[in-house]
Amino acid sequence: MKLSAKVERITPTKAKQALADNNLNRKIKRPLVARYATEIAQGNWALTGEPVIFNGNTLLNGQHRLLACVEAEKPFETLVVRGVDPVHFAKMDSGSRRSAGDVLSIKGFSSGNQIAAAVRVIAALHEVEQGAPLTRIRWHKGMTHQEILDFVSENADSLYECASVVLTREARAILKPPSAFIALHFFLRNQNESRADEFFMALGQGENLEGGSPIHRLRSLLIQDATSPKRSRVHWKIAVTIKGWNAWMEGRRPRSFEFSENETWPQVATRKFRAKTK
Repeated sequence: MKLSAKVERITPTKAKQALADNNLNRKIKRPLVARYATEIAQGNWALTGEPVIFNGNTLLNGQHRLLACVEAEKPFETLVVRGVDPVHFAKMDSGSRRSAGDVLSIKGFSSGNQIAAAVRVIAALHEVEQGAPLTRIRWHKGMTHQEILDFVSENADSLYECASVVLTREARAILKPPSAFIALHFFLRNQNESRADEFFMALGQGENLEGGSPIHRLRSLLIQDATSPKRSRVHWKIAVTIKGWNAWMEGRRPRSFEFSENETWPQVATRKFRAKTK
């Protein structure tokens, strides 16, 4: 069969018909279908040149996109290639998939992987504050590449100011993973920008800290965790850092910071502290 390729408008009806003859494709990844469906439903689907591939009526590649079309109940345009021999099925999609970090880098943003990961944590932090499960603090897979790119484009100045503090050599040694602390810095900036900058500069650099102060105790705890063979989970680090921030903002000097899975997620303090408590 001769190969042919052209851009086609795939409707939900056409997608259902193609999927009915689908018996060669991989196991369905529901989160991927949901992400594609969101992009189609919101009109953000792009004609990238990545094809849906058929041999006759048999679908060889593109099941997730067609399932997303059905779920979104909206048509989309895509390149369709027909006449591919099924013997080549194993060679399809064998390359590395483009990540959100790759998309940011292509658009000219530096530290793409760190910034993309930070944006996911920022989204998770907002949802956790509204009562979402703690598991979302680490992964927020529901965000599309376009949503991440849009967020970075709209908040680039603040994001990169936070990154400039967290990604220094001294700070990276203890603020791990950096993406989580970039996210938390950004998140706390929305409460009090100048105080958040001061807090993370002191936490990352460790200069002129008074022994027993909240930042000093928190920094010591994070250093201990960073050098431990068994590191704590990301949401624990974020929670104890919020507790350190709260103590510093309120002028308290607790002896330690802990967080357990059974605790309520700590609310962020917004009140300015009155005395110098570094």
